[in-house]
Amino acid sequence: MSPALLLRLGWPDVLERVRRASFLLTVGMTIWLGSLVYTNNIQMSVGQYRGVVNSAWLGTLMALSATTFVSLAGFYIVKNAVELDRQTGVGQILAATRVSTRGYLLAKWLSNFAVLATIVLTLAVAAVLLHYLQAEAVRLDVFALVAPLALLALPAMAIVASLAVLFETVPWLSGGAGNVAYFAVWNVALVVPLINRARWADWSGFTLVEASLSAAVHAREPGVAASLGFRAGPASDLSQLAVIDWAGVDWTPATIGLRLAWVVVSVLVVLGASIWFDRFDAVLTGAAPRRKALLPARARPWRRSPAGAPERPGTVWALLDWLFSFRTRFGAMVVAELRLALNGVSRWWVLVAAGLWVTSLVAPMAAARNVHVVAWLWPLLLWSKMGVRESLHRTGPLVYSCPRSLPRQFVALWLSGVLIGVVTGSGLAVRYVLAGELLSLAAWVAGALFIPSLALALGVWTESPRAFEGFYTALWYAGPANRFAFLDYSSAWATASAPLTAPGYGILAALLLATAVLGRHRQMQG
Repeated sequence: MSPALLLRLGWPDVLERVRRASFLLTVGMTIWLGSLVYTNNIQMSVGQYRGVVNSAWLGTLMALSATTFVSLAGFYIVKNAVELDRQTGVGQILAATRVSTRGYLLAKWLSNFAVLATIVLTLAVAAVLLHYLQAEAVRLDVFALVAPLALLALPAMAIVASLAVLFETVPWLSGGAGNVAYFAVWNVALVVPLINRARWADWSGFTLVEASLSAAVHAREPGVAASLGFRAGPASDLSQLAVIDWAGVDWTPATIGLRLAWVVVSVLVVLGASIWFDRFDAVLTGAAPRRKALLPARARPWRRSPAGAPERPGTVWALLDWLFSFRTRFGAMVVAELRLALNGVSRWWVLVAAGLWVTSLVAPMAAARNVHVVAWLWPLLLWSKMGVRESLHRTGPLVYSCPRSLPRQFVALWLSGVLIGVVTGSGLAVRYVLAGELLSLAAWVAGALFIPSLALALGVWTESPRAFEGFYTALWYAGPANRFAFLDYSSAWATASAPLTAPGYGILAALLLATAVLGRHRQMQG
């Protein structure tokens, strides 16, 4: 395929992505991340040494920050190029043309890379401006400042762009499960090469920076231990560290070739993805065996008996029949939203959720806390659809035109998400009640309100489940999974800090719900 045809196929995708609110939000967050470098809130050290603050040091910090953040958030921005063509029917039209499968996927990779490169380019421009505004005492060396962004961050963006194409073409990675799996892949691929100092496997460039800094340290003090430290957060006092004069990575032809080799690797990944690509063949797509659903694919109509009582469609909803009176329209609406959320859920999913609930109820308290953390990750793909179904299924005009859609249907949608969290996580809540830990119970309630509020706000404003799937997975990993009490919305490890976390996440849940209401009101206004 000619380069001109690749550009013609990829350019519309670029225009479509850069107009989204998620892209602008990521650009803004990336620029804010760059400002943290200049305010010393993102710091780097090597052993007991740190580099003198110059353009090379600041540019490397900016590049590593961009590589870390954009490689995670950017994946969820660009992982929809193939799916969008599938939904709009453009893919079926292209499949009938002479455009080859590999050429089509390469065009998608090129558009993904262009979007991510635009974010890095914006950060490079911001780095020069921030240098004049916040680092007036440091002499500006444009090459030393921008070269790390070009040679560290851009090859990493090429890898992320190719992984987005790969995940879209592999059937079991194309949905929400793939979005969650990418976070694990990203975390392992970022950390393992640095731990093993495997420069050949380091797509991010951390080992290259560590080797250069270690060489500068060893030139001053041979034999001293020098491992790279990279941290983000409130500025720490690094005045006790010795200062070395580091001029940045020595960009030799071999080093540049090693970084550009990752662009070649990304192209090979895209070409390999063509093995799984179905080329929009509806027959092949529909031929895969479907899971046996817990609920029918089409909701059964409600019929009332002569006595006026509703006819129950199955034992699954017996408990809901008892909890909600079907004589009230709002109760029926909450149950209807639960039906939509659980539609297509397999019995295996329910069995795992039930197993987690029982274990958190009867296991020793230490083990119950760990199980509860998993229990509130299990419904991730149910929460991620909140506020998104109207856009995915194009039912927005029908839903928004209903009388009192915002105070009734929207609130019922939120309550259905709250109920999912309450049911799946109630095992630990019962333990709190029995033990009389009221503060921990309050923190648990705040978490049960926070999760669906976050899902609804992100779903309404981004109109995509990927934002919640990516952000919630990262938040779950940083907070409950690593026992970080400040980010522990689950209350599993925030027992000591419950007096702060309970009102904090309660207020945050209310703010997120208000944000979601504003977003839905904007949608209803057209």
